[in-house]
Amino acid sequence: MSDRTTVPFSERAAGALKDRFLQQALTTATTKFIELRRESFGDFPDGEALRDRGREIKEATLQRLDHYLEQLADNVERRGGHVHWAATAEDARRIVLDIARTHGVKMAVKSKSMATEEIELNEALTHAGITPVETDLGEYIIQLAHEKPSHIIAPAIHKTKGQVADLFSRELKREVAADPEVLTRIARAELREKFLAADMGITGANFAAATAIPVTQGPLAAGLTQNFVVTGLSPSTPYFFALKTRDEVSNWSSISNVPNTVTAATDTVPPATVNDLVAEP
Repeated sequence: MSDRTTVPFSERAAGALKDRFLQQALTTATTKFIELRRESFGDFPDGEALRDRGREIKEATLQRLDHYLEQLADNVERRGGHVHWAATAEDARRIVLDIARTHGVKMAVKSKSMATEEIELNEALTHAGITPVETDLGEYIIQLAHEKPSHIIAPAIHKTKGQVADLFSRELKREVAADPEVLTRIARAELREKFLAADMGITGANFAAATAIPVTQGPLAAGLTQNFVVTGLSPSTPYFFALKTRDEVSNWSSISNVPNTVTAATDTVPPATVNDLVAEP
């Protein structure tokens, strides 16, 4: 779908190593990640043991993945959802586009989903005349910059807050200070309007609950005509979709973007700021 670089890796790597801003951003961000992890685990003495237990559960689940995916699909359908299986990225894009066209979707707001990155869904939506809008802060920054994510959990890790301020100034047509709180407040205001205008929500999540457990309203549910959860095992394996309509979302939770951990739902977390997602300088 999208053009892939034809520049050899060795040349791209050499250029990246000479990029002063990139090196500064990565050094600051990775140091921050290490410090934040240390602080978090310091207040959570059982963290390492629980991480090991989580890995054991994941490995056990993978041994019976077909069983758990079928159980997950059954429970989604029991709650009124619709499940679609796609063997290829092309099939996955077609499923989303067919439903979007059926409901006259003109704009889709997206939460973070690596599966949609893998299948290049944004490009397909744009080509079909549907505007995709990334609402994860890091993904929103990358979308404005017309770039691909550089990290699975921190897509804008390669940008400094000064670069983000310059980007916002250029793309949003206003002067923006290189202050994390200011940048976050501007992004929130811009994205609020997109949420109000959107016809479809598309999201991923970190865990899929195969068992039938109580769920709460998902992150993109309120007010949208259609809500998707897009799940992918890997670029070469089947993709899974769950769809809920606006009338059904009062009892809806995100399913997953990484179904090889089909175990439990996640707790909500405070909204991130630009300071959490990009480097300081």
